[in-house]
Amino acid sequence: MQLIERYLAEVGENLPRKNRGDILAEIRSNLEDALESRSQAAGREADEEMVVDVLKAYGKPEKVAQGYQEPRYLIGPRLYPIFWLVVRIVLSVLVILSAVRFGIALASEPAVDLAVKTIADLGAGCLSALGNIVFIFAILELTLPKWKEKDDEDWDPRTLKAIEIDGRINVAGSIVEIVLGLVALLVFNFYPNLLVIAYTRDGAWITAPLFTEAFFRYVPFMSIIWIAEIIKNILLLRQRVFSPGLRWYAIGVSIASLVLIGMIISGPAIINVQSFNIIDVQTMQTLSTLMDAIVRGALVIALVVESIELITTIVKMFRKDDSPIFEKKA
Repeated sequence: MQLIERYLAEVGENLPRKNRGDILAEIRSNLEDALESRSQAAGREADEEMVVDVLKAYGKPEKVAQGYQEPRYLIGPRLYPIFWLVVRIVLSVLVILSAVRFGIALASEPAVDLAVKTIADLGAGCLSALGNIVFIFAILELTLPKWKEKDDEDWDPRTLKAIEIDGRINVAGSIVEIVLGLVALLVFNFYPNLLVIAYTRDGAWITAPLFTEAFFRYVPFMSIIWIAEIIKNILLLRQRVFSPGLRWYAIGVSIASLVLIGMIISGPAIINVQSFNIIDVQTMQTLSTLMDAIVRGALVIALVVESIELITTIVKMFRKDDSPIFEKKA
C-alpha cells in the first residue's frame, strides 16, 4: 500500500489546495475498490504487482490531477476568434498608416533608407500592438463570466436563440468595442508619441506631431466617453440583456458623444498640417484645405451615425421591454 500513498502524494502536489482533501479521498476509494476487485478475481491477497497494475490503469499522477481542474488559457477558445479578428484589424491599420507615411516621405528621402526605417518602425509597432492586445484579452479571459458548455446529450434544439429579439446583444461586437476602447485609451493617453509623422532632412530623422494642440484638449473628454462605452459593454456581457436602465445609460453616452463631435467640428483644425512641411508651401496649403475637409466630413458622418444609433436606442426604449438573450419567442 506504500505505492498508493506515494501515488496520492504526487497527485496532491498538482491539485488545488481548496478541494485537495476531498479529491484524494475519492481517488483513494477508487484505487482500493479496483485493487479489491483484482484481488478477488485472482483469488489471492493483493501484492505489489497488483498495486502497480491498478495505478498504471488509473493513469499518471499529473494526468489524473488535470482531470480535476478546469483548462487554463491565456486566451481561451471562446475569445480566440475575436482576438484574431482584432489582431488582423489593428495590424492592417498599422500597415496602411506605414504605407501612407512612406509615400509622403518618399519625395524627399532615399527610398532604401526610408524602406528600412519604415519596416523597422512597423515591426516595433506591430509587436507593441500585439502585446497590448494579448494583455487586454488575457484580462478579459480572467474577468468575463464563464460560458458553460453543455454536453451533446443535454443539448435541446428548442433552446436555440430566437432570431428577432430586441434585448439580444452582439457578444463579439461588444468585446471588439472594449478592446478598441482600451487601445485608444492607451495610445492617446500614454503613447501620444506614436501619433507622429517622421521624415529625414539633411540626413537626420525629424518627427512632428500628427495632431494639433487643439485636438489633445479634447482627449480627456474622449477618454471619459471611451471609459463609459467600455463600462456599458462590460455590463452587457455580464447581464446578457439590454435592460431599460442600460438603455438610459447608453442614451447618456450617445448624447455626450454627439456634443463632443459637434465641438470638434465647430472648433479649430485638429490635423497638424505643418507636419508635412517636407513639401512646398503651395502644395501644403492645398493639402491643408483637403485634410481639413476630409476630417470634418468624417466627423459629420460620425455625427449622423451616432444620431441614428441614439434614435434607435430611444425607439427601442419606449417600444417594449427587452427580452433575455436566450428567451424563446412565443
